[in-house]
Amino acid sequence: MRSRILGLVSLPLALALAGVGSEVNAAEPAECASPNPPPPAKPYFLFLFDTSGSMEDAMTPAPSCTVAKGYAADYPSNKAGHARCAMYNTINAFGGLVNFGLMAFPGVLLTDTAGANPNVCPNTIDGALTGCTINQRGCGAGTGTTRSAATILSPIPRDNYWDPPGAQTPSNIQTLLGLTNNLCNDCQEIPTSGSATPINGGLRDAFRYLSGTFTVGSPYNQNFSTPLVGGSVERPCRSVNVILLTDGGETCDQDNDINGGGPVNAAKQLLDGFNVGGVTWKVKTNVIQFGSDSINTTNSLTAQAGGTVAVGARNEAELSQALADIITGAIQPEVCDNVDNNCNGCTDEGFQHYCNRGKTSRTLAQLLALPAAQQSNPGLCCSTASPRGSFS
Repeated sequence: MRSRILGLVSLPLALALAGVGSEVNAAEPAECASPNPPPPAKPYFLFLFDTSGSMEDAMTPAPSCTVAKGYAADYPSNKAGHARCAMYNTINAFGGLVNFGLMAFPGVLLTDTAGANPNVCPNTIDGALTGCTINQRGCGAGTGTTRSAATILSPIPRDNYWDPPGAQTPSNIQTLLGLTNNLCNDCQEIPTSGSATPINGGLRDAFRYLSGTFTVGSPYNQNFSTPLVGGSVERPCRSVNVILLTDGGETCDQDNDINGGGPVNAAKQLLDGFNVGGVTWKVKTNVIQFGSDSINTTNSLTAQAGGTVAVGARNEAELSQALADIITGAIQPEVCDNVDNNCNGCTDEGFQHYCNRGKTSRTLAQLLALPAAQQSNPGLCCSTASPRGSFS
Protein backbone atom coordinates (compact mmCIF):
# COMPACT_ATOMS: atom_id res chain seq x y z
CA MET A 1 0.00 0.00 0.00
CA ARG A 2 1.30 3.47 -0.87
CA SER A 3 0.15 6.36 1.29
CA ARG A 4 1.18 9.95 1.75
CA ILE A 5 3.54 10.39 4.69
CA LEU A 6 1.51 11.88 7.50
CA GLY A 7 -0.78 13.34 4.87
CA LEU A 8 1.70 16.21 4.50
CA VAL A 9 4.98 14.90 3.06
CA SER A 10 5.37 13.53 -0.47
CA LEU A 11 7.35 10.35 -1.23
CA PRO A 12 10.55 12.14 -2.41
CA LEU A 13 10.47 14.35 0.65
CA ALA A 14 9.85 11.29 2.85
CA LEU A 15 12.97 9.63 1.47
CA ALA A 16 14.94 12.77 2.23
CA LEU A 17 13.53 12.68 5.74
CA ALA A 18 14.71 9.08 6.14
CA GLY A 19 18.21 10.27 5.26
CA VAL A 20 18.15 12.67 8.19
CA GLY A 21 17.84 9.79 10.64
CA SER A 22 20.56 7.76 8.92
CA GLU A 23 23.05 10.60 9.12
CA VAL A 24 22.44 11.19 12.81
CA ASN A 25 22.85 7.49 13.63
CA ALA A 26 26.02 7.01 11.64
CA ALA A 27 27.70 5.87 14.89
CA GLU A 28 26.01 2.48 14.60
CA PRO A 29 28.11 -0.18 12.81
CA ALA A 30 27.49 -0.50 9.09
CA GLU A 31 26.67 -4.18 9.72
CA CYS A 32 23.49 -3.09 11.50
CA ALA A 33 21.85 -2.45 8.13
CA SER A 34 23.11 -5.72 6.64
CA PRO A 35 21.44 -9.17 6.61
CA ASN A 36 24.09 -10.27 9.15
CA PRO A 37 24.15 -7.73 12.02
CA PRO A 38 26.70 -8.06 14.86
CA PRO A 39 26.01 -10.81 17.43
CA PRO A 40 24.55 -9.82 20.80
CA ALA A 41 26.83 -9.29 23.79
CA LYS A 42 26.46 -12.54 25.72
CA PRO A 43 25.03 -12.21 29.23
CA TYR A 44 27.40 -13.22 32.03
CA PHE A 45 26.28 -15.65 34.75
CA LEU A 46 28.39 -16.55 37.78
CA PHE A 47 27.16 -19.70 39.52
CA LEU A 48 27.71 -19.54 43.29
CA PHE A 49 27.43 -23.20 44.33
CA ASP A 50 26.91 -24.34 47.93
CA THR A 51 29.42 -27.12 48.75
CA SER A 52 28.38 -27.55 52.38
CA GLY A 53 27.95 -31.07 53.74
CA SER A 54 24.14 -30.87 53.79
CA MET A 55 24.23 -31.08 49.99
CA GLU A 56 24.97 -34.78 50.56
CA ASP A 57 21.50 -35.32 52.06
CA ALA A 58 19.41 -37.93 50.29
CA MET A 59 16.93 -36.83 47.62
CA THR A 60 14.62 -39.28 45.91
CA PRO A 61 13.86 -40.38 43.31
CA ALA A 62 17.20 -40.41 41.52
CA PRO A 63 17.98 -37.58 39.07
CA SER A 64 17.36 -38.09 35.36
CA CYS A 65 21.10 -38.15 34.51
CA THR A 66 21.69 -41.88 34.02
CA VAL A 67 23.78 -44.11 31.81
CA ALA A 68 20.58 -45.46 30.30
CA LYS A 69 19.78 -41.95 29.04
CA GLY A 70 23.23 -41.36 27.53
CA TYR A 71 25.12 -39.78 30.42
CA ALA A 72 28.61 -40.90 31.34
CA ALA A 73 27.53 -42.09 34.79
CA ASP A 74 24.51 -42.48 37.03
CA TYR A 75 24.29 -39.43 39.30
CA PRO A 76 23.67 -40.07 43.02
CA SER A 77 20.30 -39.70 44.72
CA ASN A 78 21.25 -36.75 46.89
CA LYS A 79 21.04 -32.97 46.65
CA ALA A 80 24.48 -32.66 45.09
CA GLY A 81 23.69 -35.29 42.45
CA HIS A 82 20.44 -33.56 41.52
CA ALA A 83 22.12 -30.15 41.45
CA ARG A 84 25.05 -31.28 39.29
CA CYS A 85 22.66 -33.00 36.88
CA ALA A 86 20.59 -29.81 36.51
CA MET A 87 23.72 -27.71 36.02
CA TYR A 88 25.17 -30.12 33.44
CA ASN A 89 21.97 -29.92 31.40
CA THR A 90 21.76 -26.12 31.79
CA ILE A 91 25.34 -25.61 30.63
CA ASN A 92 24.70 -27.84 27.61
CA ALA A 93 21.51 -25.96 26.76
CA PHE A 94 22.66 -22.35 27.14
CA GLY A 95 26.47 -22.50 26.85
CA GLY A 96 26.50 -20.99 23.38
CA LEU A 97 24.16 -18.14 24.28
CA VAL A 98 25.62 -16.93 27.57
CA ASN A 99 29.00 -17.15 29.31
CA PHE A 100 29.11 -19.02 32.62
CA GLY A 101 31.56 -19.01 35.48
CA LEU A 102 31.56 -21.25 38.56
CA MET A 103 32.45 -20.22 42.10
CA ALA A 104 32.14 -22.56 45.10
CA PHE A 105 31.37 -21.65 48.70
CA PRO A 106 32.84 -22.78 50.98
CA GLY A 107 35.79 -22.55 48.64
CA VAL A 108 37.51 -25.80 47.65
CA LEU A 109 40.73 -26.96 46.04
CA LEU A 110 40.68 -30.32 44.25
CA THR A 111 44.05 -31.98 43.69
CA ASP A 112 44.86 -35.28 41.98
CA THR A 113 47.40 -36.87 44.34
CA ALA A 114 47.53 -40.56 43.42
CA GLY A 115 46.24 -41.01 39.89
CA ALA A 116 44.26 -44.10 40.94
CA ASN A 117 40.97 -42.27 41.26
CA PRO A 118 37.52 -43.78 40.88
CA ASN A 119 36.06 -43.23 37.43
CA VAL A 120 32.49 -42.72 38.66
CA CYS A 121 32.15 -40.35 41.59
CA PRO A 122 30.95 -41.86 44.87
CA ASN A 123 27.82 -40.52 46.50
CA THR A 124 29.97 -38.40 48.79
CA ILE A 125 32.72 -36.30 47.17
CA ASP A 126 34.77 -35.15 50.15
CA GLY A 127 38.22 -35.44 51.70
CA ALA A 128 37.95 -39.24 51.71
CA LEU A 129 37.77 -39.50 47.91
CA THR A 130 40.42 -42.01 46.83
CA GLY A 131 43.39 -40.43 45.05
CA CYS A 132 42.18 -36.86 45.55
CA THR A 133 42.90 -34.17 48.09
CA ILE A 134 40.18 -31.60 48.79
CA ASN A 135 41.03 -28.48 50.77
CA GLN A 136 38.08 -26.46 51.99
CA ARG A 137 37.87 -22.88 53.32
CA GLY A 138 34.98 -23.22 55.77
CA CYS A 139 33.87 -19.75 56.90
CA GLY A 140 37.05 -18.41 55.33
CA ALA A 141 38.86 -15.24 56.36
CA GLY A 142 37.60 -11.94 57.72
CA THR A 143 34.15 -11.14 59.02
CA GLY A 144 31.10 -9.28 57.77
CA THR A 145 31.97 -7.04 54.83
CA THR A 146 35.56 -8.34 54.79
CA ARG A 147 34.54 -12.02 54.71
CA SER A 148 36.18 -14.11 51.97
CA ALA A 149 35.16 -17.77 51.74
CA ALA A 150 34.93 -18.88 48.08
CA THR A 151 37.13 -20.23 45.31
CA ILE A 152 36.67 -20.03 41.56
CA LEU A 153 36.44 -23.42 39.83
CA SER A 154 36.08 -21.84 36.36
CA PRO A 155 36.17 -18.08 35.64
CA ILE A 156 33.76 -16.41 33.20
CA PRO A 157 35.45 -16.27 29.78
CA ARG A 158 35.50 -12.75 28.39
CA ASP A 159 33.11 -12.27 25.47
CA ASN A 160 35.58 -10.09 23.57
CA TYR A 161 33.54 -9.80 20.39
CA TRP A 162 35.62 -6.76 19.44
CA ASP A 163 38.69 -8.93 18.78
CA PRO A 164 39.25 -10.95 15.57
CA PRO A 165 38.14 -14.63 15.76
CA GLY A 166 41.63 -16.02 16.42
CA ALA A 167 42.16 -13.68 19.37
CA GLN A 168 38.90 -14.31 21.23
CA THR A 169 38.83 -15.97 24.66
CA PRO A 170 38.29 -19.76 24.44
CA SER A 171 35.06 -21.26 25.78
CA ASN A 172 35.04 -22.96 29.20
CA ILE A 173 32.02 -25.15 28.47
CA GLN A 174 34.02 -28.40 28.50
CA THR A 175 35.61 -27.44 31.83
CA LEU A 176 32.17 -26.76 33.35
CA LEU A 177 30.77 -30.01 31.98
CA GLY A 178 33.77 -31.83 33.45
CA LEU A 179 32.98 -30.34 36.86
CA THR A 180 29.39 -31.60 36.72
CA ASN A 181 29.58 -34.94 34.80
CA ASN A 182 29.84 -37.19 37.90
CA LEU A 183 33.24 -38.53 36.80
CA CYS A 184 36.06 -38.25 39.34
CA ASN A 185 38.97 -39.84 37.47
CA ASP A 186 40.62 -36.40 37.24
CA CYS A 187 39.43 -35.21 40.69
CA GLN A 188 37.61 -32.36 38.94
CA GLU A 189 34.02 -32.43 40.19
CA ILE A 190 32.08 -30.06 42.46
CA PRO A 191 32.58 -31.58 45.93
CA THR A 192 30.44 -31.37 49.07
CA SER A 193 32.73 -31.47 52.05
CA GLY A 194 32.08 -28.64 54.46
CA SER A 195 30.01 -27.88 57.50
CA ALA A 196 29.79 -24.10 56.99
CA THR A 197 27.49 -22.14 54.64
CA PRO A 198 29.22 -18.77 54.11
CA ILE A 199 26.74 -17.16 51.71
CA ASN A 200 27.93 -13.69 52.65
CA GLY A 201 31.55 -14.66 52.01
CA GLY A 202 30.60 -16.11 48.63
CA LEU A 203 28.74 -12.97 47.56
CA ARG A 204 31.56 -10.68 48.79
CA ASP A 205 34.02 -12.71 46.71
CA ALA A 206 31.69 -12.52 43.70
CA PHE A 207 31.80 -8.72 44.07
CA ARG A 208 35.60 -8.73 44.34
CA TYR A 209 35.92 -10.88 41.23
CA LEU A 210 33.42 -9.03 39.03
CA SER A 211 34.53 -5.55 40.11
CA GLY A 212 38.27 -6.10 39.84
CA THR A 213 40.35 -9.03 41.06
CA PHE A 214 39.64 -12.07 43.24
CA THR A 215 42.69 -13.32 45.16
CA VAL A 216 43.11 -16.07 47.74
CA GLY A 217 46.41 -17.36 49.10
CA SER A 218 47.94 -20.77 49.77
CA PRO A 219 47.05 -23.55 49.27
CA TYR A 220 44.44 -22.25 46.79
CA ASN A 221 46.70 -19.67 45.11
CA GLN A 222 44.05 -18.05 42.96
CA ASN A 223 44.18 -14.70 41.21
CA PHE A 224 41.41 -13.97 38.70
CA SER A 225 40.56 -10.66 37.02
CA THR A 226 37.08 -9.55 36.04
CA PRO A 227 35.84 -10.38 32.53
CA LEU A 228 34.35 -6.88 32.33
CA VAL A 229 36.18 -4.07 30.55
CA GLY A 230 35.69 -0.39 29.81
CA GLY A 231 33.14 1.29 27.59
CA SER A 232 35.66 2.07 24.87
CA VAL A 233 35.14 -1.47 23.52
CA GLU A 234 32.52 -3.03 25.77
CA ARG A 235 28.74 -2.63 25.45
CA PRO A 236 27.43 -1.27 28.76
CA CYS A 237 24.07 -2.96 28.11
CA ARG A 238 25.56 -6.43 28.78
CA SER A 239 23.60 -8.32 31.46
CA VAL A 240 25.71 -9.49 34.44
CA ASN A 241 24.22 -11.87 37.02
CA VAL A 242 24.95 -14.10 40.01
CA ILE A 243 23.00 -17.33 40.55
CA LEU A 244 23.23 -18.34 44.21
CA LEU A 245 22.37 -22.01 44.70
CA THR A 246 22.11 -23.06 48.36
CA ASP A 247 20.17 -25.63 50.35
CA GLY A 248 20.17 -23.68 53.59
CA GLY A 249 20.86 -20.42 55.34
CA GLU A 250 23.89 -18.32 56.23
CA THR A 251 25.95 -19.83 59.09
CA CYS A 252 28.98 -17.48 59.29
CA ASP A 253 27.54 -13.92 59.16
CA GLN A 254 23.92 -14.06 60.28
CA ASP A 255 22.92 -10.46 59.67
CA ASN A 256 19.74 -9.56 57.77
CA ASP A 257 20.28 -5.80 57.96
CA ILE A 258 20.44 -4.38 54.43
CA ASN A 259 23.18 -2.03 55.64
CA GLY A 260 24.92 -4.65 57.77
CA GLY A 261 27.63 -7.24 57.26
CA GLY A 262 25.64 -10.21 55.99
CA PRO A 263 24.43 -11.63 52.68
CA VAL A 264 21.58 -9.12 52.33
CA ASN A 265 24.01 -6.21 52.25
CA ALA A 266 26.36 -8.20 50.00
CA ALA A 267 23.60 -8.61 47.41
CA LYS A 268 22.74 -4.91 47.70
CA GLN A 269 26.40 -4.04 47.07
CA LEU A 270 26.36 -6.04 43.82
CA LEU A 271 23.13 -4.40 42.65
CA ASP A 272 24.30 -0.89 43.60
CA GLY A 273 27.07 -1.50 41.11
CA PHE A 274 30.73 -0.75 40.58
CA ASN A 275 32.83 1.06 38.00
CA VAL A 276 35.05 -0.76 35.53
CA GLY A 277 36.61 1.33 32.78
CA GLY A 278 34.06 4.11 33.04
CA VAL A 279 31.03 1.80 33.02
CA THR A 280 28.83 1.26 36.07
CA TRP A 281 27.92 -2.43 36.18
CA LYS A 282 24.90 -3.46 38.26
CA VAL A 283 24.73 -7.18 39.09
CA LYS A 284 21.52 -8.99 40.00
CA THR A 285 21.63 -11.81 42.57
CA ASN A 286 19.25 -14.66 41.80
CA VAL A 287 18.66 -16.95 44.80
CA ILE A 288 17.54 -20.57 44.48
CA GLN A 289 16.91 -22.44 47.75
CA PHE A 290 17.38 -26.07 46.82
CA GLY A 291 15.72 -29.12 48.35
CA SER A 292 12.66 -27.26 49.56
CA ASP A 293 9.75 -25.26 48.23
CA SER A 294 9.93 -22.94 51.24
CA ILE A 295 12.46 -20.11 51.44
CA ASN A 296 14.08 -18.87 54.62
CA THR A 297 13.99 -15.20 55.58
CA THR A 298 17.65 -14.46 54.88
CA ASN A 299 17.56 -15.95 51.37
CA SER A 300 14.34 -14.10 50.59
CA LEU A 301 15.80 -10.77 51.74
CA THR A 302 19.06 -11.46 49.91
CA ALA A 303 17.22 -11.95 46.62
CA GLN A 304 15.13 -8.84 47.23
CA ALA A 305 18.25 -6.76 47.91
CA GLY A 306 19.76 -8.22 44.74
CA GLY A 307 16.84 -7.11 42.56
CA THR A 308 15.11 -10.49 42.23
CA VAL A 309 12.69 -12.84 43.98
CA ALA A 310 14.00 -16.02 45.60
CA VAL A 311 12.61 -19.30 44.30
CA GLY A 312 12.52 -22.81 45.72
CA ALA A 313 13.42 -26.00 43.85
CA ARG A 314 12.76 -29.42 45.36
CA ASN A 315 14.65 -31.58 42.86
CA GLU A 316 16.65 -31.62 39.62
CA ALA A 317 13.63 -31.01 37.39
CA GLU A 318 12.50 -27.95 39.34
CA LEU A 319 16.06 -26.66 39.54
CA SER A 320 16.50 -27.01 35.77
CA GLN A 321 13.32 -25.01 35.25
CA ALA A 322 14.38 -22.31 37.72
CA LEU A 323 17.76 -21.96 36.01
CA ALA A 324 16.14 -21.81 32.57
CA ASP A 325 13.74 -19.09 33.72
CA ILE A 326 16.58 -16.97 35.10
CA ILE A 327 18.84 -17.36 32.08
CA THR A 328 16.21 -16.86 29.39
CA GLY A 329 15.15 -13.69 31.17
CA ALA A 330 18.54 -12.19 30.26
CA ILE A 331 18.46 -13.27 26.60
CA GLN A 332 16.44 -10.53 24.98
CA PRO A 333 15.18 -10.74 21.38
CA GLU A 334 15.25 -7.58 19.28
CA VAL A 335 11.88 -5.88 18.92
CA CYS A 336 10.86 -2.73 17.06
CA ASP A 337 10.93 -0.11 19.83
CA ASN A 338 13.90 2.19 19.10
CA VAL A 339 16.01 0.30 21.69
CA ASP A 340 18.97 -2.07 21.31
CA ASN A 341 17.18 -4.92 23.10
CA ASN A 342 19.70 -7.69 22.41
CA CYS A 343 22.78 -5.55 23.13
CA ASN A 344 24.51 -5.95 19.77
CA GLY A 345 25.11 -2.26 19.12
CA CYS A 346 22.20 -1.96 16.66
CA THR A 347 18.74 -0.46 17.05
CA ASP A 348 15.80 -2.46 15.70
CA GLU A 349 17.88 -4.41 13.18
CA GLY A 350 15.71 -6.55 10.93
CA PHE A 351 12.71 -4.25 11.25
CA GLN A 352 11.37 -1.58 8.95
CA HIS A 353 10.06 1.60 10.53
CA TYR A 354 6.86 3.14 9.21
CA CYS A 355 6.86 6.70 10.38
CA ASN A 356 3.23 7.41 9.51
CA ARG A 357 1.87 5.10 12.19
CA GLY A 358 0.49 6.79 15.28
CA LYS A 359 2.82 9.81 15.21
CA THR A 360 2.23 13.55 15.32
CA SER A 361 1.88 15.03 11.83
CA ARG A 362 4.88 17.23 10.96
CA THR A 363 6.34 18.51 7.74
CA LEU A 364 10.06 18.10 7.11
CA ALA A 365 10.64 21.74 8.01
CA GLN A 366 8.67 21.36 11.23
CA LEU A 367 10.65 18.26 12.25
CA LEU A 368 14.02 19.85 11.54
CA ALA A 369 12.99 22.93 13.52
CA LEU A 370 12.54 20.86 16.68
CA PRO A 371 15.33 20.85 19.30
CA ALA A 372 17.73 17.95 18.85
CA ALA A 373 16.49 16.23 22.03
CA GLN A 374 12.93 16.18 20.69
CA GLN A 375 14.04 14.96 17.28
CA SER A 376 15.36 11.80 18.95
CA ASN A 377 12.14 11.19 20.87
CA PRO A 378 10.67 7.83 19.70
CA GLY A 379 7.20 9.34 20.03
CA LEU A 380 7.85 11.73 17.14
CA CYS A 381 7.66 10.96 13.45
CA CYS A 382 10.85 9.60 11.94
CA SER A 383 12.81 9.62 15.18
CA THR A 384 16.54 9.99 14.80
CA ALA A 385 16.76 6.72 16.74
CA SER A 386 15.35 5.03 13.62
CA PRO A 387 18.16 5.10 11.05
CA ARG A 388 16.59 2.47 8.88
CA GLY A 389 13.23 4.21 8.54
CA SER A 390 11.00 3.13 5.65
CA PHE A 391 7.81 4.60 4.30
CA SER A 392 4.64 3.06 2.92
